[in-house]
Amino acid sequence: MSFSPGAYEIAALAAGATIELVDSVMGLPPAQQSNGHASATDGAVNGAAGGEAGAAEGEGPQQRRDGGEGGGATRGAYGLLRPPGHHAERSAGMGFCIFNNIAVAAAHAMEVHGLTRIAVVDFDVHHGNGTQSIFYDDDRLLMISLHQDSNYPVGSGPMSDTGAGRGEGFTINVPLPPGCGSGAYRGAFDRVVEPALDAFRPQLILVSAGYDASAMDPLATMQLAARDYRYFGERLRAAAARHCGGRLVAVHEGGYSEMYVPFCGLYFIEALAGLDSQTPDPLAGDVHNWGYQGLQPWQHDVIARAEAGPLAALRAAVGGRGKGAAATGAAAAAAGQAD
Repeated sequence: MSFSPGAYEIAALAAGATIELVDSVMGLPPAQQSNGHASATDGAVNGAAGGEAGAAEGEGPQQRRDGGEGGGATRGAYGLLRPPGHHAERSAGMGFCIFNNIAVAAAHAMEVHGLTRIAVVDFDVHHGNGTQSIFYDDDRLLMISLHQDSNYPVGSGPMSDTGAGRGEGFTINVPLPPGCGSGAYRGAFDRVVEPALDAFRPQLILVSAGYDASAMDPLATMQLAARDYRYFGERLRAAAARHCGGRLVAVHEGGYSEMYVPFCGLYFIEALAGLDSQTPDPLAGDVHNWGYQGLQPWQHDVIARAEAGPLAALRAAVGGRGKGAAATGAAAAAAGQAD
């Protein structure tokens, strides 16, 4: 891969920023944070910290959607980083990505903070092939990807990809057909994403936040409006509150409508923070009037197959892991009694 001047260094700064974000939500004071120089496992990257990264702590002058004052309990952060990362694999970059920023965050959380249950939710319209490949055989990470079927990379992210070895059951792909709008995406969140998070009970939620499933994006054919990204943020914030004390790090991925990404990103980030600035979406009416925003039968069928297939496989894998841990504990107790 060839780089434009400074591209490699900028990518390293972006990857390093995710390390700082993880340290921040894990509660490390600034003096003890890794400052982007900690080594991630398996040579994912050694990066210098940087990038536009901000905490989403629910503080500010905006009105909170729950009616309260600022200062919510969500220990969340958002990395407004470039270049994106979720297509980059261990030894190769692709699809505008050089280092896999979200994978660096996950590896750092495992290596430095000792976490054993990390969930990645990727709603970029393109499949997060790099993140999947890096952790495909690792049961410490649950990978959930909602993406447009047969987009980029071509043939990547079929529902049949559910993990391998120890990671079997810990990959969930929901390849949605072109033309999906609010009904399909919210249905997938309600029936697959949230139940998967509840089954896995993550200690940290990482989000690959791509805005290229919007109705205005030139690189895809989905129909989401800004309000749908607010819904994603609200549901992920609630899941983080249920399972991991609000610890959530979102990292900016794709989105190629210069006009509409700012609205989609604003709505998502505000939702993570429990805020609502009442900023109007100038295209909400147009997107709604295009039609087919409700859940269509063929979209329902895809979600139902994801429930019966990869979601069921995850539940079985989590149950099997629990039984294995219980058996190990019982064996240790028996050995202790024998001594």
